[in-house]
Amino acid sequence: LDRAEEQLAAHGMLAHDIAMIHFCRATLLQHLRRFDEAHALLNECRYVFRGYRDTKLYVKCTLATGNLLVRRGDYRAAREMLGGLSVAGQSESEAIVQLALGWCSIHLFDAADALRRFTEAERLFHRLGRNIPTVRAAYGVGSALLRLGRLDDAISQLQVVRAKFLLEKLIEEAGLSGLEIVEAQLLLDDSDAAKPLAARLVQEFSDAGLNRRAVAALA
Repeated sequence: LDRAEEQLAAHGMLAHDIAMIHFCRATLLQHLRRFDEAHALLNECRYVFRGYRDTKLYVKCTLATGNLLVRRGDYRAAREMLGGLSVAGQSESEAIVQLALGWCSIHLFDAADALRRFTEAERLFHRLGRNIPTVRAAYGVGSALLRLGRLDDAISQLQVVRAKFLLEKLIEEAGLSGLEIVEAQLLLDDSDAAKPLAARLVQEFSDAGLNRRAVAALA
């Protein structure tokens, strides 16, 4: 990215060109969990894209900023940013927004709002034929049901979701679904069902070398 920026600078880059490179850099920084640096670049990019009236990149950059805030745990700021984003008629962007807002509501203890948003995200992703995002939205539905105390519904939902994650070889997400099933079973005093599932989750996490803290908690 540094080399690309240097080469373009030699030919007189526009601010829009620089913003596109910085957007890519911010994406990389976010994956490296360098959230503050990524956030600063994304804010800069949003300002430039809005100035150039590049609606598509402005929306993408705002979605990336909102998701960064969710990953950083700043759920109120993420909800404020994404809740004000106009994505009418952009089904995929709308689905992404609803999914992110669902997790904001989960962490802000508004499970009823989360359920509504996850359900809408699941519907939109399904309509778009996006299988894995559909399952991830369905996982959100299960999480919201659990927090609403609808334990039997949550277990049924999460069992279906877990099976689909396993089918896609998404072991960590399958395990997280399983953890919530165990939680619901324990709340129902069904330790006979919870214990073997917990043991299976320990084995799955250990075999995949994932989430050692979860393994330690379950062991």
